[in-house]
Amino acid sequence: MRKDGIAKALGVNKDVVEVRVVQADGDCFYASCGAALRKDPKCVGPRCTETASCSGGLVASVQELRGIVADEVMEENLDIMRVADSAGVEGYEHVRGLDLEGLKASLRRVAADEQGG
Repeated sequence: MRKDGIAKALGVNKDVVEVRVVQADGDCFYASCGAALRKDPKCVGPRCTETASCSGGLVASVQELRGIVADEVMEENLDIMRVADSAGVEGYEHVRGLDLEGLKASLRRVAADEQGG
C-alpha cells in the first residue's frame, strides 16, 4: 500500500517506485538521504543486510550530511523553527534557548552518539 500511495502522489507508475526501510534512530532523515546517494542502490546504511555484498557504499556518511546541513543553516532557519515551537508544533522543542551556533552544534550530533551507540 505504501508503494502505491507514493506512486500516486508522485504521479508515476508504481513499478518505478522503490521503498527502502531505514532504522528510525534519530538519524533516519540523513540515513535516507545517504541511502539515496549510495553506490549500491539496495544498500540502506552501515548496518545494511539488504545485500550480501553490501559494504555500506557510502557517498556521504550521516555525519558528513549533518555537517553540510549545519554549515548551511542560517538565522532565518532558526527563526522559523522558533515560530514552529511557539505554535506548539511537536518536534521543535530542541531549539528553545539555542542561538545559531548552538543549533549548528546540535545538527552535527549523530543520534547514535547521543544514545551511546
